[in-house]
Amino acid sequence: MTLPIKGFFNSPEEFVMLSPEINNDWTPGVDWVDWRNGMTYSTEEFDGVVWMTANFMGASKQMSYKEAETTAPEGWRIPTINEWNKLLEKTGFSSDPNQIIPDDYYLFNFESEGYQDPLMGEIGVNQVGFFWTQSSDNENGNYISIPNRELNYNHGKISTMAKMAVRYVKD
Repeated sequence: MTLPIKGFFNSPEEFVMLSPEINNDWTPGVDWVDWRNGMTYSTEEFDGVVWMTANFMGASKQMSYKEAETTAPEGWRIPTINEWNKLLEKTGFSSDPNQIIPDDYYLFNFESEGYQDPLMGEIGVNQVGFFWTQSSDNENGNYISIPNRELNYNHGKISTMAKMAVRYVKD
């Protein structure tokens, strides 16, 4: 199956046919292309886990937990809390505040989109990044929050109807 993408790689007047094969030669550290819409995502490998280093863009930048699960490209999934913990430790979080920030920190874009609460609206925009983590609970999903300009983070649970950013890891 291939999809026509207007303006991808070329001028807006041209169409390019994309298919899953566009990523056949893809390796971690190189941009991965979502052939369904032509969006590209930077990737990096941290301790054996390949991450998208920018927020995934489905129909929007923030998704409910169910949307995050169903929007995942084939071969990608929502990371576990343990994978997030390892990533954040490797990128300088929860370490001695007097240490120099490791180079790996700059490979990962910790965007602070906040989240959308189904009842209260937008929370924490430009202040805290909220990201889904794997959850088996249908009503309350797990998340990790990362405040701007701080090297700390928190875990929590929230309604799976809330909308927040998602990063995927490669299966």
